[in-house]
Amino acid sequence: MPDTSESNISAKQDLSVYCSGTNRSEGQEPGDVHPASSTACNHRPGADWVLKDIDRSVDYRRKFYEYSIAIATALLAFSISFPPTLTAVHYVFLVRIAWIALGVSILCGVSIHFAWSKFFISFRDFDNKGEHDKGELTRKIWTSLRKWLELIQFLTLLIGVLGMSVFAGLNYQNIAPHTSESNPPAKPTQPSR
Repeated sequence: MPDTSESNISAKQDLSVYCSGTNRSEGQEPGDVHPASSTACNHRPGADWVLKDIDRSVDYRRKFYEYSIAIATALLAFSISFPPTLTAVHYVFLVRIAWIALGVSILCGVSIHFAWSKFFISFRDFDNKGEHDKGELTRKIWTSLRKWLELIQFLTLLIGVLGMSVFAGLNYQNIAPHTSESNPPAKPTQPSR
């Protein structure tokens, strides 16, 4: 079934306009190699298509950050709010490491959003005032910081999820059964001699 979404049709139209001759150099045929690059015409999308692709990329990243922040926050909140009733607790250090890692992951996710806002606002603060070099330097700094924060966020989210998973796996056999009127708690027995 063909994809008929509005953005996909628009992107295909932009690509067909580019390769139909509107954006070619004089004497260049569709499919010819563009003189400034080694890419064939039918592999070079138009400017509108590229800009839409950038928008999709930014949206994808934003959603990725939001989801990873939500996962870390939910796991941290639920592990603190609803602790299991364990008859014996082993490897508590795993939970503590996981909590710290999840907290760092949340902070990095929020900081990444801040870094993106500083990246985009640098166009207004510098480029629109004729200070392109200063704007470019500012964007390089924020991009570098953002990449480090992305790496730290991913690693700490992974450590947090693995820490909670390993802790749960190692203590699964120690979960106390839920008691109710129909299922009273078992009375401790003395070992027989």
